Amino acid sequence: MAKRILNAVEANFPELLQRAQGAIRINSINPDHDEGKLKDAKNGESKVSNYLAEYMRHAGMDVDIFSAKSQRENAVGVCNCGDGPSILFNGHVDVVGVGDKSRWKMAQPFEAKIIDGKLYGRGSSDMKAGIVCAIAAIKAIKDAGLKLGGKVLVEAVCGEENMDTEAGTGACIERGYRADAGICVEPSGPPYSLAIEPASPGALTFEIWIKGKAGHTCMRDEICRAGGKGDFFGASAMDKAVFIYEGMRRLEDKWGFTKVHPVFTRPGHFTINPGSFYAGPTPFSITEEACLTYTAWYAPQESADDVKKEIVEYITKWCATDNWLCQNPPVFKWLICWPPYNVSVDAPICKAINNAFSMALNRQALSYGFAAVSDASFLNLAGIPTVIMGPGDLCVAHGPDEFVFVDELKEAAKIYALTIALWCGVKYLD
Repeated sequence: MAKRILNAVEANFPELLQRAQGAIRINSINPDHDEGKLKDAKNGESKVSNYLAEYMRHAGMDVDIFSAKSQRENAVGVCNCGDGPSILFNGHVDVVGVGDKSRWKMAQPFEAKIIDGKLYGRGSSDMKAGIVCAIAAIKAIKDAGLKLGGKVLVEAVCGEENMDTEAGTGACIERGYRADAGICVEPSGPPYSLAIEPASPGALTFEIWIKGKAGHTCMRDEICRAGGKGDFFGASAMDKAVFIYEGMRRLEDKWGFTKVHPVFTRPGHFTINPGSFYAGPTPFSITEEACLTYTAWYAPQESADDVKKEIVEYITKWCATDNWLCQNPPVFKWLICWPPYNVSVDAPICKAINNAFSMALNRQALSYGFAAVSDASFLNLAGIPTVIMGPGDLCVAHGPDEFVFVDELKEAAKIYALTIALWCGVKYLD
């Protein structure tokens, strides 16, 4: 049965590649991004969803196209084949902007050219190709003359690039689409291609607001020179922000040693990234307010509340050494938090993918942590144990000349098809 499935993937691969190119050629920049508001991107998510829906039908799936938000359509393909274990595949159809097109040297963002074994285009790695591979896997089982014992779903969803789960994955969950396990087809790389990724960090974005005391800039010597009036005269919020920035750097250095997780074997992944800085309101006065914006990438086993507490306690102790900040502590404003997910490497879905990987490629699969965030978090929160495994590499996602290796598409489709067969069970058609 495995041989028949693999042969069917090989036979259908030209169509898989053509379908992937077609999806990439559709400009589906997230409509909440500036470039997504332009005419060329209008209704792009819906266009990709409908394009993939046609492929789902071609693969023998029933398709549900629906919008949870105006003119942003999701497509869910369902193969109701039996009462056995069920599995879903999840991927997003929205992409980020392309930026300065002159920086795209190999091909233009929506040309979907194949050059030297690489398929170029925005959304190639992140992550339209992965969705196409999942659909192709189901078609291969059908074309192999086999019948599945359980239900398979493929979700092509909106909104992931802006954590708008209410438009996409969350809306699918609310609509009742669930399974016993899931694979999110985000790109596995780096550091390994087509790795099984059972965990991802959380991403907590926040602001630190610092209060100063205004005064004329001609009197700055009173606050920066020995013997001056110091805080009695004024306090530069910018100076205090730099002081806090140094404290945050030291906390980040500490995280390099204290934040660990079994599948993040390369040390130091968990960081506190400074995103933006504001100080003002005018260059003609000693600054009376400043703001630092950060995103903390924290370990999968931690909670956002614990991370918030750790950051506040550390910076409070740091500020206690400054005469002004100990009396005028900074104010933290918590903005958004993309939750982590954390699945055991011994979970049944991981074992099924491992076995399928070995059968398909004659080598062992590798496991690693997913570096970024994804809709896998929301599927796990809904009680669907979901891991990431897909073609592509985050190192080229969101940048110019994004690409995916053509060979990875065939390998991914083979792994998906055998995972489905092993998970759901298969038998020969009567």
